[in-house]
Amino acid sequence: ALVIFDTYMDVLTQRHPGPLGAMLAGCDVVAKDSMRRDHPSLMAVQDPLVYCDRGFGASTLREGIMFPGGARNPMPLIQIPYSRLSEKYNLTSILHEVGHEAMVRLGLRTELPKVFRTMVRKSGGSNSVADLFALWSSEIGPDFWGFCCSGLAAAGTVQEFLALPPAHVFRVHWTDPHPPPFIRALL
Repeated sequence: ALVIFDTYMDVLTQRHPGPLGAMLAGCDVVAKDSMRRDHPSLMAVQDPLVYCDRGFGASTLREGIMFPGGARNPMPLIQIPYSRLSEKYNLTSILHEVGHEAMVRLGLRTELPKVFRTMVRKSGGSNSVADLFALWSSEIGPDFWGFCCSGLAAAGTVQEFLALPPAHVFRVHWTDPHPPPFIRALL
């Protein structure tokens, strides 16, 4: 109960009248527009709410996931860092986070890894590379969703990846679902 109360208290207190509430209301419109596609599975999802937190990256709490203690999350929540509101060009991260919810709702979270694995193998890639792309599909799919919703605006945020030191841009983690930033930029 404390976790769900704390989470939703953050969401609600940020909704007070003022600049933050108005900006978050605009972010909600962006998230809702990204979710609303002509597909029955997406029409059944509650409208997402966007809220702010500290940190570097955005994240999502999908509708229906269990909070500690057994309570289910009643709606998609998208958390973005406060800094995103001052860097409006980075708000495409909202679209990426909506893509996570859409991938689950459309059944792509289980199918996309199979497709990636098969296509990499058919293209002559090794089993190791096929396994990596299957792992990375959980982030590549939402990246693609964001690009389809915003076009070049999503591509413009790639500059954030390329500003990292080379050791980070090319680093491959065998258990991290995030592909190396260089590969994300190429995609």
